[in-house]
Amino acid sequence: MLALGPAQWGAVAYLVTLGTVVPFGLFLLGVRTLPARTATLVAMLEPLSGALFAWPLAGEPLRPGALLGGGMILLGVWLNRR
Repeated sequence: MLALGPAQWGAVAYLVTLGTVVPFGLFLLGVRTLPARTATLVAMLEPLSGALFAWPLAGEPLRPGALLGGGMILLGVWLNRR
């Protein structure tokens, strides 16, 4: 079995808290506050915003496939809002 040190446990706690619990809680709050359709459309933008934040913060390149996928997400949101 792999033993984790304090730094690794801190990283796990960070990912669980800020990567799962907080976003899911905010989504549930949004569903209660906004109409379900609006909350769902905002949630559809999450992968796009994740890629855009990873570009400068983590040095992840924006490849053509990612840009095409982001454009398709924006097109889908736009079509749904019409």
